[in-house]
Amino acid sequence: MSKLTKEQLLKLKFLQSSLDDTIEELQYSSRSLEYALEVIYKFLTESLEISGLFVQTMDESLKTEVYSFGRCSVDSSTMLEYTKDLHKSKKFIMGRLSLFFQPVDMAGNTIGYIALAYNDENVPETEFGFEILNCVSEILDNYFFSIHLSSVKHRLFIDIQLALKNTSLLLAIDDAIALIRPYAPHKKIFIVFTDKELTNRETIHYIYYEDGIRLFDSTEKPFYKFDRFVRAHDNYLSASYEDVKLLLNGDSEPVVSYLRSGYSDSELIGMVAVMPDSVSSLSVFSREVFQVLLEELRQRLIDLNREQNVLRKYFSNIAIERLIKEPDYLRKYLSPRTAEIGIIFADLCGFTKISEQILKKPERINSFINKWSKGIVKRIFPLGASLDKLVGDCLIFLFGPPFYEDSPETNVKHALQAANLIVNYTKDFLSSPENEDIRQHPDFLLFGVSVAVNYCKVVVGLTGPNEDLTAFSSGVNNTARLQGIADANTVLVTSSVRDIAVTSCSENWSFEGPDKIAVKNVKDPITYYKLKLT
Repeated sequence: MSKLTKEQLLKLKFLQSSLDDTIEELQYSSRSLEYALEVIYKFLTESLEISGLFVQTMDESLKTEVYSFGRCSVDSSTMLEYTKDLHKSKKFIMGRLSLFFQPVDMAGNTIGYIALAYNDENVPETEFGFEILNCVSEILDNYFFSIHLSSVKHRLFIDIQLALKNTSLLLAIDDAIALIRPYAPHKKIFIVFTDKELTNRETIHYIYYEDGIRLFDSTEKPFYKFDRFVRAHDNYLSASYEDVKLLLNGDSEPVVSYLRSGYSDSELIGMVAVMPDSVSSLSVFSREVFQVLLEELRQRLIDLNREQNVLRKYFSNIAIERLIKEPDYLRKYLSPRTAEIGIIFADLCGFTKISEQILKKPERINSFINKWSKGIVKRIFPLGASLDKLVGDCLIFLFGPPFYEDSPETNVKHALQAANLIVNYTKDFLSSPENEDIRQHPDFLLFGVSVAVNYCKVVVGLTGPNEDLTAFSSGVNNTARLQGIADANTVLVTSSVRDIAVTSCSENWSFEGPDKIAVKNVKDPITYYKLKLT
């Protein structure tokens, strides 16, 4: 600072203190940059008798904008001309106006310019004029930086949200990590999270990054050290801070955060451990960035579990993994459409008698149906089936959804194989030791499962107020009617199924028939065949 008089020094001190207070009030009020600069201009007019203020800087959206007040607003283009090749403070004369210009720097980079304008009668000495400008500029630099930092945060947070919307969770987290790395330097990140199924069975997944690169993950590239960590520490929940630090094996202290499904004591769904660069710890800004990542990741995992659990009501895990990797999979695969598909209706014969005379207790009835239906679903899903619904003791399977890429021959083949499996599994289930009292019932030979198979045109997709997977058509109704006349452990098929199986399928399916059944409100009777079971 050049030699100033005592009066000038006191004036600068007052200016700095008063301008600090003004800007602090503006920051608390969260007003726009334009409004803030107008307030600052009025303050400078009163305290310094300036006649104009010119500011070129980045606004809240990080766009370069020009703000001109007083006599500086007369001709903004002329004011901009003065900024060309301006690298240090400089004074310009424009008619009877004296302009003191200075670049606005942030982290060593020029992001704009500031100028104070004085009429001839109020212009300060040149050296003092630059000291005033420098004082104002330094205070505004901090204000501009806070706006810039808030804008960077806001944009970064939005980008993280968008990145984590990628239907592939691995790629979503990859993108989010790449976004935060320039703002939150780190050496290693270890992410562990829980995939909780409808049955409450939990699968633990992990992802490991080093220098921003995904090196290992439990799905595509597992690593024995992380597998062992998950197994050894009760699926990571019981791991101590020292356990995590030892796992990451770094020089600096890791920051470990846990993700919960809700608030307070809600269940843990994940853990994120961050190892900062060895030369530094996480700054306040870095911690804020990671906090946003954690919250968005937490919500993504909650949504993923919810989404997958909805899909698990209808599809196999293999189908779900493919679905959630597809952008817009709901519209592409699950919206209602007209298609020809295979259909199975499978209903327990004698279930009412079993429930009333043998099982009796609601808990045992529920357990019985759960075990039977889950056992069938487990065996039928690998054949490419989708579960339309379980209605009481009747299971409905669809062959075709959700991808509709198999041929009629494949869908019919899988439906017939499934029908065989359903009958054989039900026989074994009813004869199991836990159902000994059922086997001892005098009507045991009448108990079993009746199955009908059809191949027909339907409207199928997520339908209704709850968007359940549903197929409906007269063909679906006819399948239900056909199942209603089937005896225990019998499979009846429509003529469409029989024709495809006999003419196109490589398996040697055998059928008895044809027979016909009259159907209410349908002109022609339904032709059907009985499948010879294997």
